[in-house]
Amino acid sequence: GNPVLYPDGHKKAGQPKPKRFESETFTIEWTDANGTTVRRGGFMKRSMAKEALEKYEAEATAERNGLAVRSAADVPCQELLGKYLAVLAVGAGEAHVRGVKDTVNEILAGIHAYKMRDLAPAKVDAFLAGIQVERDLAARSINIRIGHLKAWMNWCVSKRLIPLNPLSGLDRRDGERCHVRRAFASHEERCRLLGSALIGPARREARRCGGAVKIERIEALEVEGERFRIAYATMLLTGLRLNELRELHWGDLDLEAKTMHLRAETTKNGCEAALPLADQLVSLLVEWRDLSGQAEAEEEA
Repeated sequence: GNPVLYPDGHKKAGQPKPKRFESETFTIEWTDANGTTVRRGGFMKRSMAKEALEKYEAEATAERNGLAVRSAADVPCQELLGKYLAVLAVGAGEAHVRGVKDTVNEILAGIHAYKMRDLAPAKVDAFLAGIQVERDLAARSINIRIGHLKAWMNWCVSKRLIPLNPLSGLDRRDGERCHVRRAFASHEERCRLLGSALIGPARREARRCGGAVKIERIEALEVEGERFRIAYATMLLTGLRLNELRELHWGDLDLEAKTMHLRAETTKNGCEAALPLADQLVSLLVEWRDLSGQAEAEEEA
């Protein structure tokens, strides 16, 4: 198991000494991390052989101790990508993780990048420019791909898997349209929305029936319209998403304390939340509870 340095042509233990050799070169021998004896020869100087022997022994020792011995340029891209996706899957949705995986793999395959030394900004830029023209992609589509690549590399740097981000100089494409958020609905717009929700069921019924609504249907349509009005008012005053509203139970509401409890399994980010309720909304919910009788039905269930 001990490292050995000896001149080529000279005998080792248990071997006969050769009769002649023309030039003296040196061979080194050491045991790697797996316990295998490895031999390298052809060193012209003892100093060169000694230096190489020390290097290989240090690498074997580091590997036995669980330390990385590869240079960053030799690390396979798929190895780093697999680690990144595993961490990303913990806090991101399945669709996002799948999109990142497909995007990065497409680029790696397109530039034939197997190890980190192959991941050059010029190659990536040329590949993205090619698919942008070929597929008539907008600047935003290219910038999404660039964002996925940089996020992956920045994560690798933060985890000290590589010393620096080789794609930090990759520029985003110009011409991406900025998304302008629409201003919150005005008071007049909110009133029109709630009014439309209230009469919506009756209007749709009249359209289906050719303009005439049966008298026995009027009360049911009024209750349905009130349900829609309460639903839209709840979303307007709390910011609930439609799916969150659909999963809301009377047990999630504390009308006395004027709070609403959102369960983790119903929210987009998977976290529980408690929302305050405006007095106007509390009044509407109390009115709807008394009108529909749904609270008692759920308590019995």
